[in-house]
Amino acid sequence: AGPEMGYESAGAVRDEGVTAETEEAGGLGGLSNPDLPETDRKLTYSASFDINTKQYDADYAKINAELSAVGGYVANEESSAYSSETGKNYGRNSYLSLRVPVDSLNAFMDSLSGIGEVVSRHKSTDDLTSQYYDTDARIEMLNMRRDRLMGYLASATKAEDIVAFEQELSDVLYELDQLQGSKRQMDQLIDYATVDVTLTELITPETIGADGQPLGDRASDAFSMSMTGVGEFMENFAIFWAAALPVIILLAIFAAVIYAVIRLILWLRK
Repeated sequence: AGPEMGYESAGAVRDEGVTAETEEAGGLGGLSNPDLPETDRKLTYSASFDINTKQYDADYAKINAELSAVGGYVANEESSAYSSETGKNYGRNSYLSLRVPVDSLNAFMDSLSGIGEVVSRHKSTDDLTSQYYDTDARIEMLNMRRDRLMGYLASATKAEDIVAFEQELSDVLYELDQLQGSKRQMDQLIDYATVDVTLTELITPETIGADGQPLGDRASDAFSMSMTGVGEFMENFAIFWAAALPVIILLAIFAAVIYAVIRLILWLRK
């Protein structure tokens, strides 16, 4: 595309170049998969654990220690504690979304299996090979298209050609940035597995304060917890009888009337 070439002619040349590129790569909208190396699959791994624990603080610290030991990090964490209006403690709960280097995934999962009581465990694999190499091919094609457009822009002299080339170059750069970001995200997913851990504290009288609370305080808290349970039972029992009392009175009246009728019938027969 020489300086004397108008936008329509330059556009025709660009279309020819793009067509050649897309034919080589399989088409911009639906690139055919290149030959995928069998030994370089792009796999992502994910796992999940549901863990019940009677030593919440100790096991929570152990999970984080094992994570640091393999070079992982916490991507997301949500923790909560539940208690009733009467003060009864229902324990704490933590949801941890962890990122673990793939090479250390099995070792990390084995370490989690020894923490608390593992209620459920799940592991899955997702193959991103086709998507990854399709994205890679698109990036290569757009880089070629970018370089060609920059050459056209450098040799253009007409204002309308310059504007058109700049607009098209802007579109190419935007799409290229999107694809490169997508590839970086896939690289992150491939290099680091995702492990979701739900840690749930079990509250029983014998486990109160098991993480180091003095024995006297533990006994006192256990007694208070038991009395709280008894109090809640009595409250529920009283509420039940209060709700059932009108029905019981009505049934008693019916029973008394039926009894009186039966006695009357027997007396009249005599």
